Amino acid sequence: MTVGSLAAGVKANLYATPEPPGRGLSKLQLSLNEALGNATGSPFKMVVQQGGKAAEKLATVTSAATDGKHVSGAFTVSRWGRPGVQAVSISAYRGDECLFAGALEIHNASYYATNFGDVVASNLSSGIWWCPAAYKVPPFRPSPTGRSSVHLSAARQERAAVQLVVHPSRPVGVVQVAVAPLQGPHGYTISSDAVTLRREAYVQVSQATDGAGCAGLWPDPLPLLRSRWKPAANQNNPIWVQITVPAHAVAGNYTTAITFTGRSWHSTVPINLHVWNFTLPLKSALRSGFGITPSTIFQYQNISTQRDKTRVWNLYMKAFQRNRLDPYDPMALNPYTVSLVHGPKGTPHVKLDFTQFDISAHQMLDKLGFNAFVIQFYGLGGGSYPHYQKGSFLGYAAGTAEYERLMKEYGNALQSHLAEHDWLKTAYVYWTDEPQDSDFPFVKAGMQEIHRVAPGLKTILTVHITPALFGDVNIWCSLTNQYLQSAAHEQQRAGNEVWWYICTGPKEPYVGEFIDRPGIDMLMWMWQTWKYGVQGNLIWSVNYWTSPPQFPTKVQNPWKDPMSYVAGPSGEWGNGDGRYLYPPNRHPNTDKSTAYVEGPVPSIRWELLGEGVEQWQYFHLLQQLVDRARAAGIHSRAEQNGSSLLTIPASICTSMTDYTHDASLLLAYRRRIARAIEALGGTH
Repeated sequence: MTVGSLAAGVKANLYATPEPPGRGLSKLQLSLNEALGNATGSPFKMVVQQGGKAAEKLATVTSAATDGKHVSGAFTVSRWGRPGVQAVSISAYRGDECLFAGALEIHNASYYATNFGDVVASNLSSGIWWCPAAYKVPPFRPSPTGRSSVHLSAARQERAAVQLVVHPSRPVGVVQVAVAPLQGPHGYTISSDAVTLRREAYVQVSQATDGAGCAGLWPDPLPLLRSRWKPAANQNNPIWVQITVPAHAVAGNYTTAITFTGRSWHSTVPINLHVWNFTLPLKSALRSGFGITPSTIFQYQNISTQRDKTRVWNLYMKAFQRNRLDPYDPMALNPYTVSLVHGPKGTPHVKLDFTQFDISAHQMLDKLGFNAFVIQFYGLGGGSYPHYQKGSFLGYAAGTAEYERLMKEYGNALQSHLAEHDWLKTAYVYWTDEPQDSDFPFVKAGMQEIHRVAPGLKTILTVHITPALFGDVNIWCSLTNQYLQSAAHEQQRAGNEVWWYICTGPKEPYVGEFIDRPGIDMLMWMWQTWKYGVQGNLIWSVNYWTSPPQFPTKVQNPWKDPMSYVAGPSGEWGNGDGRYLYPPNRHPNTDKSTAYVEGPVPSIRWELLGEGVEQWQYFHLLQQLVDRARAAGIHSRAEQNGSSLLTIPASICTSMTDYTHDASLLLAYRRRIARAIEALGGTH
């Protein structure tokens, strides 16, 4: 506390304490110790203001408790405005006499900021407001004071999302929700099926992941919003509105409306969509690797038959395709098999069976368009320093002549088959994970063995770029906080790829994958990917729903407990770490008989990650058009403008730890890129 002035004989103590988690409020308490005797005099008043000369009056208390010697007052402030450290001034009066003037610094978590959103212009009395998708809406944050119409934009084959927040001031019961078709230029219509409505469910964060988060109710799961819905009264009920623009859509402005109809409540929300005159390819040039465990899916969803397993797996794979993200192994249910056959003299030879693998790979790689996948590779050793296990190939130990011969046969057959189907260029071997420096000699020998028997196969290693492994790693993948730009560019010039990843770390101030982090983090990761020329992104898991050491007799319920626990006996990794999708079974420990033959429930982070990839594609497409213009000798104003937009400005991101939390800046810059793409011819 910094005291500005204090009346003679007055002693002051000023405190700031948080309200219960989830409401996003702060309480200030001021106690004045004054020799008042038994006479309290004029009514006691406290005034709270935020800011400098143009201070905003946040609260006024016109009376306070007194015991005749001490006067104290408490007031609650629900609208702190911008996130971060806020300077708040407090004044106390008895009549016109100022007894106390002081200041206090309050840390406002970004989650509880109120500097975004607008009331829907046509529904001023309905309790409905809206905001961009990149913000997370607390259940009890007050409604904004500005007003505007709902608007968003997208290219063809792009998905655009926005949030509608329904905040009834009284119970409205069950309402019917309906979406109208999108009416566009020249009478063109987009079906209402292109609009998906999801209800934002909240999870209780009990322990903040890091200093950027806080305890409270956080939105994350996005279950489908059914046509009959019962919004809660006196709180925010966010709806995720997503529009998928078809490939054949005519460019121009569209309007649709979402109508809510209850017994005593009715509201219609118009939505404006601008479709840009270019198309995003369904297959992204950005590579990625996201871990997903089939057995965990089937356990939580009570899936037992092979037919249902295939159906569910395909639905999960389509969720990846919609986000233009690549799972580690989309052919996980149909791996190729390796066996030995013996010739006339008993000499063993390698036999690979790709029958089921090829059927699955044709669907996943050729049709769905995944551009990166892990290919299983057999025969190598494992372990960590100093306890390594030597490799063996179907019973033949590493170091023997038969092992060397069979591994060569195996590697050549695997590489040849992948090359024959044009899959070799997208495959990579993920043999070992996050080695320590002491493991490097062992890792180096293993990588050299892979390249000896299959020189065309790429290898990936989740490690910082290190000279000790130069020449043996084809895809470097470091944690984002270990990324070294000069080393990365040197490896790229040598023909290698550079990816990066986020898992349990890094924590703040870096971009994070956690539930209790700003939504813009997922977008910013993709913008930083473009800024630094990184070629791929990796997440170790999207369905790490339980940790057996912590839950030995039952499974963890991610709908109830958002914390991801370490694989060992104790500790936490972070809220939502390795958990971007939710199982449709919300009671996995009690509902063990219902077979949920469904796809996953996405999270806000999952959807924003997909939007981030699409925004990366805006940059990539603009780069292609600029390069094409230059190759044709065209040096126009459009080419110069497009070229300038390829460098992300400092107002959006200056470093890995210094980036904006203002989604409007990203949206405005994206619109500029879209116009530049159109000016350079776009795609038709």
